[in-house]
Amino acid sequence: MEPDSPAPAPKGQDAWGLIGSALEVGAFTGCGGLLLGGAQGILFSNSPALFAAFSGVQWFTAGSIYWGTRSVLLYRPDGDVRAFSPSQRVNASTIAGGVSGGIVAAATRGRSNIVPGTIMFALFGFAGQSIYNFLDAQHLEREEVAAQEGKEPQLSLFQKLANSRFSPVKSLSNEEYEDMLKEKLLRVETEIALVDDSLESLRQQQAQKNSSTEN
Repeated sequence: MEPDSPAPAPKGQDAWGLIGSALEVGAFTGCGGLLLGGAQGILFSNSPALFAAFSGVQWFTAGSIYWGTRSVLLYRPDGDVRAFSPSQRVNASTIAGGVSGGIVAAATRGRSNIVPGTIMFALFGFAGQSIYNFLDAQHLEREEVAAQEGKEPQLSLFQKLANSRFSPVKSLSNEEYEDMLKEKLLRVETEIALVDDSLESLRQQQAQKNSSTEN
């Protein structure tokens, strides 16, 4: 399917996957909002806990709506977002930012703030995606140069941050990710084998009971 062709609407498991990823991003932004709101509440509010909770809910909503809208706009059955051009990704992030900003502004600050909230978050989405595209293009260019010269490709800024000891997550290479999936698959196969053994044991016990009853 060409990047410019309209993508089909997500269905079934794909839709649940989009919802799940949106909630995950919302949880991440919500935690950030909770911490930021707590700090602001301590400085400027008599009820820092309430202020932090409100900020957390606000940023959870904004993050979930933003990522959900962006995921729908950039949906592909094969999940390859890179099939879309950088300008298409910028447009999707801008629209998603505007939608999330408008909804959050309407829900928390009234209808008079819908337009300012939409514009502000749309600019955030535009700027964030543009910066990411620029850094990603620079990283890909360095990888190509390193491959031509036979050198090890340098890690991107995001990979360096993810691999730092202070990061709760770790950046995995394709080989590491494949090994992790194989390990999980082996565990699942082992659990299935144990379940099969248990079922076979139950069948034998039931057969023995039936034979003793008949005798």
